Amino acid sequence: MILSVGEILLDVYAKENPSSIDMKGRIGGAPFNVAANIASNGGDVSFYGAVGKDEFGSFLEKEARAYPFQKLLIDETEYPTSLALVSLNNGERSFSFLRGADYHLSPKRLEDFSLNAGDIIHIGSLMLNEEEGGIFFVRTNGFAKMKGVYLSFDMNLRSGLFEDQEEARGVYESICSCIDFLKASEEDLEFLGMSAEELKNHYMKEKSILFVSRSSNGSDVYIGNEHYSVPSKKIDVVDSTGAGDAFFARILMELDQCLDPFSLSAQKWKEVLMKANEDGAEACLHEGALKQ
Repeated sequence: MILSVGEILLDVYAKENPSSIDMKGRIGGAPFNVAANIASNGGDVSFYGAVGKDEFGSFLEKEARAYPFQKLLIDETEYPTSLALVSLNNGERSFSFLRGADYHLSPKRLEDFSLNAGDIIHIGSLMLNEEEGGIFFVRTNGFAKMKGVYLSFDMNLRSGLFEDQEEARGVYESICSCIDFLKASEEDLEFLGMSAEELKNHYMKEKSILFVSRSSNGSDVYIGNEHYSVPSKKIDVVDSTGAGDAFFARILMELDQCLDPFSLSAQKWKEVLMKANEDGAEACLHEGALKQ
């Protein structure tokens, strides 16, 4: 089973008209997108997040209930539902965030999910620039160790949320040391100022797996002393929002279904990456992180 925890928010798309701006909201948030993709593909997954007691939160809860999660737990907080303002340029997206409820999560809620040794907790990164979010991450790591479950993390680095860029680097570098399954993009590596090999060998624990998504250049996996790479197919991108989430969702689903993620053959790893690349590419063919 996979438990995905972290932000669920409203992705807001704006379209400028001569005398007005039309706005459209879609459900989003990286860890929610991961969970929704796994559920849609028939995987065994649950989700925990937080919204506000407002119309946006009500909309997100209604939309979330449409997915076949094993368990869905969304806290209604006194804070407003978080929003992500999405800007598109030739299909490539950028975000501005209006933060609210997304990081107000309770570590005690993790006990409401039936997790066994070998299961996976996937946690989002948006919370990390907030003290409360950082505490939740630390508690989640401790809970994962106590339960004997794997901890998964997508760097999805939002350096703009930190006032100090060196602080951001330090936070992410320190987190890597406790992660079992880590996903990084080329942009993440560029911000950290290191190669995938440097990240894996110097910042991650020995028994861990690093996945690198390289957009149109394919993807890689680094495990032990091995490195496997698979190309991506060429597509016409409509909206890249959620592509990395779809990519990693497929990987986590495949890992959850095998007895030992650390004993897969080279051929199996290439098959996993190929499927993940295909899911990531498909997510780029429609507007929004999730297909409506």
